[in-house]
Amino acid sequence: MSAGGSSSTSSSSSSRTYEPPPNTTAAAAASRSAAAERQRRDQERQRLTNKASYRTVSSRDWQLVAKNPDAHKGELYVVYGRVVQADAATGTFQIRVNTDGQQVGVYDFDINTIVTAGLASFKEVVEDDLVALWVGVTGSETYDTTMGGSVTAPKVEANIVEVYGNAG
Repeated sequence: MSAGGSSSTSSSSSSRTYEPPPNTTAAAAASRSAAAERQRRDQERQRLTNKASYRTVSSRDWQLVAKNPDAHKGELYVVYGRVVQADAATGTFQIRVNTDGQQVGVYDFDINTIVTAGLASFKEVVEDDLVALWVGVTGSETYDTTMGGSVTAPKVEANIVEVYGNAG
């Protein structure tokens, strides 16, 4: 007892649940993995927007690629062409272009090619534009024609597009 009154000792125990520390090793590994993936994507973007990454080809060599595009998936080329379809049916992410490995006469682009937008934009591309395309081959695509048949064409993804004229 204390001089000023009674003393009581109260012992209250709080019930706490043990929570282990967060797995900082897993979190750090995930963070490193995400950073590595971002770096890989940035390097790939730099490669695909660098014109020096693309191979120039002759008309004959581009014909060989177009003959078997599935065997050339992932290969990068510079091709030239005349836009034959860029409308509501193809949208803003795909156009149809008659292409060649070289800049030839306006009506001498012979290879029907499906071109999708990779890093490039087709917003300012219209039918009859003459274009230089830096593309990656993605394979082939078969589509139905308005005449009731079907056509198989090489399919490429454009990462750079430059309009250098108009055939109209």
